[in-house]
Amino acid sequence: MAFAIETRTSNGRTVIRPCGEVDARNAAGLAERMRICMGPEAGDILVDLSRTASIDSHTLGVFVYWWKALKEEGREFSLVCPGKAVTEKLHRTGLDQVLRIHDDIDAWGQA
Repeated sequence: MAFAIETRTSNGRTVIRPCGEVDARNAAGLAERMRICMGPEAGDILVDLSRTASIDSHTLGVFVYWWKALKEEGREFSLVCPGKAVTEKLHRTGLDQVLRIHDDIDAWGQA
């Protein structure tokens, strides 16, 4: 699957959906797209990982950076629908204990 990023904003929340493998080759592209989406009108941010095959340490660094930045602004940064490989990486690094992770996008909408 070729790497792509989809975004949408509604009701004061922004969903960013990386598709494919997110690794050292394209984590900077994800970080840049997130930077563009981080204006005050973006509200809370959800990274939808339902179409993400895998992530690496560069991607985890992007998540931590934006989690901290949004937390300082009183905004929420969440992940949703991580597949098995992504979930295992989050668990091995302990980030599953730090980042807010939802099983599905509807659960995030009710949070």
